[in-house]
Amino acid sequence: MGAWNEEPTGNDEAQEWIVNSVEQPMIDAIKTALSRFLEDSSDDVQKAEAEVAVALLLDITAKAGGFRYVQLDASYIASEQGLWHMAVEAIKSLLLQKKWLAEWGNPQKKTDVLNQLLAELETGERGEKKRSKEKVSGKEKMSETYSERNKAD
Repeated sequence: MGAWNEEPTGNDEAQEWIVNSVEQPMIDAIKTALSRFLEDSSDDVQKAEAEVAVALLLDITAKAGGFRYVQLDASYIASEQGLWHMAVEAIKSLLLQKKWLAEWGNPQKKTDVLNQLLAELETGERGEKKRSKEKVSGKEKMSETYSERNKAD
């Protein structure tokens, strides 16, 4: 067992359980809600599900988010499955639903909430792209360093 501390989540098995049994099912639910809405944006239930799916996506990919013992960070899985793009498209679609927006008690407040979600998504999406590029760049640098070391030998 790979353990780095005695806390409940301080070992590989605990982390794998969190990813496989907690984060992945949430990612699957988010992906389903977004896919269904993007296929048919006319259904009000699917609109509500898409909006809350975006909020949940933001919550489980925020590095600062978590509970007392567990830090959820499904950002890698979300990026891998294209959820940032889907979420941005869903919110943009909701913002175009003028009749639906007009039915809210305070349409401007609803628009503001959706715009806030969109801003957070776009910031998160850029952050994920930057981290992915840094990982690739880091691998390239490691590879270059390895090659340089081997040339010197």
